[in-house]
Amino acid sequence: MSELTSEIDDEADAVEVYVGTRATAGRLIEAVSRTELFRKTVVRIYVEEQGTYTRYVPPYIDKESRPSRIYTATLQLFIDEFLAETTDRTEAVPLEELYEQFCCWCRNVTATAVPSRPGFGRLLAAEGLETGPRGEDRTRYVLNYTIAPPTTTSTGNEQ
Repeated sequence: MSELTSEIDDEADAVEVYVGTRATAGRLIEAVSRTELFRKTVVRIYVEEQGTYTRYVPPYIDKESRPSRIYTATLQLFIDEFLAETTDRTEAVPLEELYEQFCCWCRNVTATAVPSRPGFGRLLAAEGLETGPRGEDRTRYVLNYTIAPPTTTSTGNEQ
């Protein structure tokens, strides 16, 4: 799977991957879901089913669930995987950057629509994440959190 992430150009807006089975699609998502690539590049995975390719929706996504339930669960996963607590306000992550990365990652992991900006703010508040200005630049930040650096495997590959 590292071949996929290492060969994608930094300028790519979207990547489409076609696989033969749902199991392969699931393994692919598991392998790349923790990478920076998955937060910044739209990755659409299609599975061949009866001679045609359809967009892969992970089995843990219940299409009958209300979007707010999907967003809440997905945001909690995102926070656990990609945010690190910090007491240094200069390291606070810009709200817009966090929103963009979450939306991309959410689309990739869930194959569903994403929350609106106001909806995202409400989700953060419900999770106890405080937003506010960091300084005089009028940019809003998620206070007390920063984007965690990517982890690497023993072979040096980003994970």
